[in-house]
Amino acid sequence: MHRRSTQCTRNLSSRLRTGGHVSHPVDSVRFRSSHASGSGSYSRRGVEGLTRQLIGNAAHARRPKPSSESHAPLTLVNAILDGTQIPATTPIVEPDGPLDNETLDKIEDSVFYGRELEIPPGSFVEVRRNRRIWNGVALARMAEDGVHRIVVLTSSGTIQEPASQDITFLINGFLDQKAVDRCGGHIQAISSSEIQARSEAVRQINEFLKRVEQKEKDLGVHLGDLYEKLAPKAPDAWGLVTVGNVVNLVQPGRLRDYTTRMAIHRHLMLNSHEFLADGSQYLKSHMFYVRPRAQLQRLTIICDLVHRRDRSLQQFADKAKLVMQRSRQVTAESAGEPPSSSLSEQFEYNAHDRTILKFLVDASHNTRSLQKDPYLAPTAAIVKLVDPSATVIDDSKIYEVLVQLGAFAPWQDFASLRVELGVYKEAEEDSQMVKKQTAMVEQYFSQPKSQVDKESDEPLDRGDFYPKDLAESIRHDFGNLPVYVIDDFGAEELDDGISIERIPSEPGNVWIHVHVADPTAILPPTHLFSSKARRQGETLYFNHRSYSMLPRALIRNGLSLGNKNHEGQPHRVLTFSSKLDATGDMVDYKVRAGLIRNVRIMTYGDANLVLPNPEDFLHYPFGQPNDLPESSTDSLSPSDIEDLRFLNTAIDRAITRRVEKSQSFTFSLPNVVVTVPSSPLPLSPVHFLKPTVFRGSPVINYGVSTGARMDQGSRGIVAEAARLACRVAGQFAIDKGLPMVHRAVLPPPMSEEDMAAALAARGPTGYVDFVSLNRHGIAVPYGMNTIKPLGHWTLGIPDGEGYVRATSPLRRYNDLAAHWQIKNALLHPGERPLFSSEHMGQLVFEAELRERLLKRITRAHTQFWALRRVMQEIEHPSGGEVSLDSMEGYVLNARVQFDAMKGETRRMVMLPQVGLQAWMVSKPDVEYAVGTRVRVAAQNIDFMAVPRLIHGRPVAPSVVPTMAFNVTAIPSSDAWSGYLAEAHKHLPTTPRLILLALVNIPVLAIILNVLRQLIVPRDKTLPPEVFHWLPWIGSAPEYGNDPLKFFFKCREKYGDVFTFVLLGRKMTVALGAKGNNMILGGKVANLSAEDAYTGLTTPVFGKDVVYDVPNEVFMEQKRFVKVGLSTDNFKAYVGMIEDEVADFMSRDASFRTYQTNDINEWGSFDPVKVLSEMTILTASRTLQGKEVRDGLDSTFAQFYNDLDGGFTPLNFMFPNLPLESYRKRDRAHQKMSEFYLNIMKKRKEGTSTNDETDMITALSNQSYRSGRPLPEHEIAHIMIALLMAGQHTSSTTGGWALLRLAQNPDIAEALYQEQVKYFSNPDGTLRSPTYEEIKSLPVMDAVIRETLRLHPPIHSIMRKVRADLVVPPTLAAPSKDSAYVIPKGYFVMACPAVSQIDPKLWRDASKWDPARWYDKDGEAEKAFKEYYDENGEKVDYGFGAVSKGTESPYQPFGAGRHRCIGEQFAYLQLGTLLSTVVRRIEMRLPSPFPENNFHTMITTPKNPRTISYRRRKFD
Repeated sequence: MHRRSTQCTRNLSSRLRTGGHVSHPVDSVRFRSSHASGSGSYSRRGVEGLTRQLIGNAAHARRPKPSSESHAPLTLVNAILDGTQIPATTPIVEPDGPLDNETLDKIEDSVFYGRELEIPPGSFVEVRRNRRIWNGVALARMAEDGVHRIVVLTSSGTIQEPASQDITFLINGFLDQKAVDRCGGHIQAISSSEIQARSEAVRQINEFLKRVEQKEKDLGVHLGDLYEKLAPKAPDAWGLVTVGNVVNLVQPGRLRDYTTRMAIHRHLMLNSHEFLADGSQYLKSHMFYVRPRAQLQRLTIICDLVHRRDRSLQQFADKAKLVMQRSRQVTAESAGEPPSSSLSEQFEYNAHDRTILKFLVDASHNTRSLQKDPYLAPTAAIVKLVDPSATVIDDSKIYEVLVQLGAFAPWQDFASLRVELGVYKEAEEDSQMVKKQTAMVEQYFSQPKSQVDKESDEPLDRGDFYPKDLAESIRHDFGNLPVYVIDDFGAEELDDGISIERIPSEPGNVWIHVHVADPTAILPPTHLFSSKARRQGETLYFNHRSYSMLPRALIRNGLSLGNKNHEGQPHRVLTFSSKLDATGDMVDYKVRAGLIRNVRIMTYGDANLVLPNPEDFLHYPFGQPNDLPESSTDSLSPSDIEDLRFLNTAIDRAITRRVEKSQSFTFSLPNVVVTVPSSPLPLSPVHFLKPTVFRGSPVINYGVSTGARMDQGSRGIVAEAARLACRVAGQFAIDKGLPMVHRAVLPPPMSEEDMAAALAARGPTGYVDFVSLNRHGIAVPYGMNTIKPLGHWTLGIPDGEGYVRATSPLRRYNDLAAHWQIKNALLHPGERPLFSSEHMGQLVFEAELRERLLKRITRAHTQFWALRRVMQEIEHPSGGEVSLDSMEGYVLNARVQFDAMKGETRRMVMLPQVGLQAWMVSKPDVEYAVGTRVRVAAQNIDFMAVPRLIHGRPVAPSVVPTMAFNVTAIPSSDAWSGYLAEAHKHLPTTPRLILLALVNIPVLAIILNVLRQLIVPRDKTLPPEVFHWLPWIGSAPEYGNDPLKFFFKCREKYGDVFTFVLLGRKMTVALGAKGNNMILGGKVANLSAEDAYTGLTTPVFGKDVVYDVPNEVFMEQKRFVKVGLSTDNFKAYVGMIEDEVADFMSRDASFRTYQTNDINEWGSFDPVKVLSEMTILTASRTLQGKEVRDGLDSTFAQFYNDLDGGFTPLNFMFPNLPLESYRKRDRAHQKMSEFYLNIMKKRKEGTSTNDETDMITALSNQSYRSGRPLPEHEIAHIMIALLMAGQHTSSTTGGWALLRLAQNPDIAEALYQEQVKYFSNPDGTLRSPTYEEIKSLPVMDAVIRETLRLHPPIHSIMRKVRADLVVPPTLAAPSKDSAYVIPKGYFVMACPAVSQIDPKLWRDASKWDPARWYDKDGEAEKAFKEYYDENGEKVDYGFGAVSKGTESPYQPFGAGRHRCIGEQFAYLQLGTLLSTVVRRIEMRLPSPFPENNFHTMITTPKNPRTISYRRRKFD
């Protein structure tokens, strides 16, 4: 039966909620912090010292580190984003896999799909509540004040009693029943045996948590790019994923591995900025919403602005204050006006303002706190700027700001915009989806009947309706039998009517027919409308608007009963008939497809006028509304009146008989019924071009009813008739063997005495007043969906009879599915059901997830509107029958809540006169028993996520609540055209022209750029230019994503020399050995590395060194460094490097498995991370010196990281930007310079403890050829350059080498056997190698050479053209008689990496094959000899004679004057490092070999790149 008005049924066992947020500093916003399980630990008085000692020791022996999560209230993001709506492809939430027999058994046993999951003793649980997380084992179950609680032994040995709804992870059977029994179920251990048992349980808990922590580390590489894999590509689209989905993605086949599941669960929970947990039913679904990319980008931008205290925030705040001031003025001026909206003519929002506004909308909060809130700190900072007087910044304050900024309508609640609902936010008449649906319906109904009824054997497409009524031949025609359709005034979805049929041959017996509209006559389950209905689940009724489950056009064109009367056509229905005897028992039933012709439509009020003793089901505490429709009997004939009265008598007998036979009862709870006559209301804005000015306020009709009142009169007739129909549908399903979604209610736990007291208090219709039940501690029983016909305790229906909802197919999907199933059984008796048990099991799963969510949303929505009316009553009392200064209330539970933010002690009370629950502020030392009657006065309205009324003394109310909403993207063209249309309507002429210019100028620029390349004649002396669409940007995206692929592609089209545009720069590329020679061997007068790279290197390295000086000075500086790279030093370095690597492996967390001394256990590590740390440690210990190594603390590491942050492609293209990373770079350079200068100062003063010859020593003794000593600041800057430049290349090469060895275990074993062959001691151990021996290892040499060939750290080398450069004709030329000329100002680029993988030059060029270097006549050896050319020409560029090597296809360390002088040290470092690692561990690659990541300055491997390893030998 349709309910046009929304009811708010208060759940007596609803949990307590805190009323505020805990503020965190901006620095607490962390996107990827480490995560380990924590535990809530508090000691209860009276626990024996021995208990604490034993359990505490077990807890701390192997206890993981506390969680770093800060659990502020969860933010669930609203969907007020530009141009978005839920796509038709939004997935239906399903279990992790298909439902097998075991799962179906769980469904039938109500374990998996019940209202609450069973949590038996012995289960491992994770609990998240109020920013705290703890893990433990359930010892017992208990009920307190109607709340189901679990006694949990935590990982720290303490006892907690969380509500079952706060459990977020569950493993049944973690401890067997014997172990649980030994632990005892008491809060305190009462014997030494219980103490010992609990100690052992705590040990097992922490052992499991340790495995989970290790699994998190092992999976880290797989989960690093998880968001990129799961987030929809559309920037405003939400995604949906379950923990099981992620398990199948990263660890296929491990779905039942609880260690893996919990590790992934914790990862998703931790990364709340990317993944948003389903807060309403997480334990059932383990579902996360994947945040839209645009939202994550806004969060990143705003966090950066807040962290830097960017002045743009203050500019926004200054404008916002003016907008809010004007908004308050309009609100005061328009009091009493009807609601309306318009765009502001006084203010406009720029792009920056819109980003901040959308961010604040994103920050609207959800109702449960499962994760850290990444929005908390930045939102508080912005709101504080906007309103400096704000003392508490919570959801209420954020909403107030958004309303006054014109971003939200003041009557818009957040509950109706929740992300899970997936509804469009624009007006229904503006929705493209609704327009398309209407067009499909109109097309179908406009077809000639002959065409509609045409037979067809072709399968139905998703847009096809049934070509004819499949049940036409079996429909029973009820002729002129009156059908009474009774509903609220203005109801649209009239989906059922009632008939009563006397049986002349059986006096006293009657048939009650419930005729239900039959949408399955035209709508197949395969239709698009059916899929959409399944996703939505049911029609959503909100006070300001509604969202129909089926298209309104379809309902208005014949599905809703009564709208065809004027056409004289019968309605097709599915009729559920109950035969009642004289006592009211149902003695027979029928289910038929039918036709009804005599439909009589009336309201509940109309019908009540002819019934005896009618009673209004509502009372109005604040006065009778003036706009209620008048009831009338004018349309009722005498026979209608007789039928209705007879129907009332029969239904009364049925209710009385049902109540007499049952040992059950129903709670009679006060309900708020709110209606808004002016609905639909003006909506919140879609775009934030300007503030929206909202005027006036809607009239709110506020009524209160109870369950008992709702079941009287005409409403009772309709409700009981529906129950009869659902019993008939259930019995039909049982008799025919049809899988169905049954509705069941389990009895609440209670004693026999409490049951007897409740039954004695029952009214004639089975209702018991909530106060009486609450005093006895009887909780509201849970309703649930199941495929097994369990009993419906409230209605007295026993197990096995069945109860199937089937009376509302126009507005509930499961009712619609029941109709398809029943219809198929009527058409094909004895054949296989249309829907299998597995399919119905999926519907049960979906229904269970959806129903709890919708109840929460409906409750919050109704609370919002109810409290808006209460707020009006506080401000302007109406003089109604209820005074807010003195109301009667009843204490709902004895538990006290303390609000730390407000310093208040509060208890929950029920206020029957207004139908609301409220917090009662009281003294902490005053106790109240459950059910105590109290007098309270309204003090405040706390509009948090779930609004509450606060009682004390009357004060001015607060503002409105926040909920949540989802959006996903509509096509960009639609969004953009809508944006322009809105702007065209509302912007004046001048801004309109500016907007059009902003839109059209880029388009015009692209067109002109294309025409220039295609039409304008090209200068034949210039190298060919690569075609590109975007001016200035050029080929940057293609080059940046994969430069090698880009170069090979261009070489095929343009040859070895061509030019491409890179962010405004003309880059001429010369490929191949000759191209490398032209650029790397070019003259300084023509080609300058300094001009190309100084913007990148000088801020990092410092002034007066490397590329900040003329080339000849740089060459001298290279000579100075070369002095420190002596053979004697290298000999000493081998032992130092080996010691550093061995020490690192013995202590670093990446090698925890190695450190356990277990040769059977496999661990994992990230080779790039590990090698990065190893190389900086070994380089600092050797080249940098002992003092530098000793100074590598956390402060130095931070300076290094900040300096390294300035070594990115962005810094290369834009050397100086006003960004925080640039400022950090400059500060870090200054600090590191001071670090080295301080070392030199101590050496001069004689206070240094250094006694080694290191690079600083070598540089301190150098002078330029002019005789000028090398200044100390230049020494410091050279040391920085050595540290930065060498670290990246060596660590990346080492990482690639380890990955290749892990991919090729046979080569890794050959490398190990080489170590055994050359370095074995008599006792089987391996001695340390010498420098000479490292140089002479053939396998090691081949491995390093091949890694450098296939994975060179730098793929492109650039120079700037100082004078016009002629390209040698042997390389490329436009014709035989001419040559290419590269103009001054261009950049030239060599790419030795192309030559090193050129299939024209190398056999199996893309294969990593160290064996190629053993062939003395092969291409590899020839390239190597050409590179080093020991017998050939040597050139001294100023730092000693070196082979030129510029024409070799193998150039791992560059060539020419800029050839790396550290290549010998690099071979030494890599050789010693790889030897030390290979000696200690075996390696395997668990995933495919990683691809190249070209988005960094150095080519690194992409994720996943984890290496699995195990120890080779015991210590």
